[in-house]
Amino acid sequence: MIYLDNAATTPLHPEVARAMAPWLSEGFANASSLHGPGVEAAAMVDAAALPVAALAGPGPWEVVFTSGGTEANALGILGSFRRGRARRVVTTAIEHPSILGNVARLGEMGAETIRVAPTPAGSVDAAAVIDAVDASTVLVSLMHGNNEIGTLLPVEEACREIKARHPSTLVHVDAVQTAGRLPLATTLSSVDMVTLSAHKMHGPKGAGALLVRRGSRRPTPLYRGGDQQAGIRPGTENVPAIAGFGAAARLAAQTISSLAPLMQALEAAFMEALGERPACTPAFREGPRVPGHIALRLIGVPAEPVIHAMEARSVIISSGSACHSRSSARSHVLEALGLPADEDVIRIAASHETTVEDMRKAGEALRAVISDLAR
Repeated sequence: MIYLDNAATTPLHPEVARAMAPWLSEGFANASSLHGPGVEAAAMVDAAALPVAALAGPGPWEVVFTSGGTEANALGILGSFRRGRARRVVTTAIEHPSILGNVARLGEMGAETIRVAPTPAGSVDAAAVIDAVDASTVLVSLMHGNNEIGTLLPVEEACREIKARHPSTLVHVDAVQTAGRLPLATTLSSVDMVTLSAHKMHGPKGAGALLVRRGSRRPTPLYRGGDQQAGIRPGTENVPAIAGFGAAARLAAQTISSLAPLMQALEAAFMEALGERPACTPAFREGPRVPGHIALRLIGVPAEPVIHAMEARSVIISSGSACHSRSSARSHVLEALGLPADEDVIRIAASHETTVEDMRKAGEALRAVISDLAR
């Protein structure tokens, strides 16, 4: 099987599995307990936070471990709201559902919500985001890399200017698709909160993090419980998953410098093997993109039969977000971009474990599938 759905999730790295194993067996103690095994578990949680925070560059960051990127986004967005102080919240129309859904919740609670429209190239204009922010804006939430079409949003430019004009406005960035794939220190230098997810970087599912820059206003907890993680995210820590997250972050830091040339070679091999197909053309490639993420526009050919036909050839690809893969509704991203009803988009997402030969075979398989379906 050639697995090319790495934007949805990545296979667990063997070293990550080894790092998790002791905490699934003898290291089972609660990290809040005062006895020796509990102290050891707590020390591991603290140690795992260091490489996770390092993915976002120098903060300094307070690491709040969560169950994944969705919870981290909810904590950053809903936790920024102060009841009784209806303020503006700014995001874009092509965000992940966990951003848009929680921004909508703030709207229901009285906040004014602004969704900046995308450009035809599949990103957003930095000036449009900046201009949407005024003195009443309590929060700006932006994704760095789009999970469906692979485009990068101008996070660095927009956030730097927003913080310069409105220092009290909180800025949150969903970096789930780019952490471990791109150096983020400069990109996130003006950001208050960052969302990360372990299973997008060959770590375990069930582990995410909200990084909060020290000195920024802490988010209000989503629920009450114990005083774990300074009370920001109460509940017993998932020690094995956190151990895996730390290991995955360390591995990502080791491979990030060699990732860009590898991804360029993988993309080139795929596109050469695919060739020119009128019914299947590259999409949203005008600006910067997530490395190894190829979006292809299908014209007159539905995405679902393409995905199944590719799977029959032992190549796993996807269409849009895995959060919507079982829904018949059209992607909100494609709707916001105004794609015609007879057009769809499929996603090819490689990882550092993908080989040039994998991509060549995948391109040849897609060429054959499109030829069959487009007759």
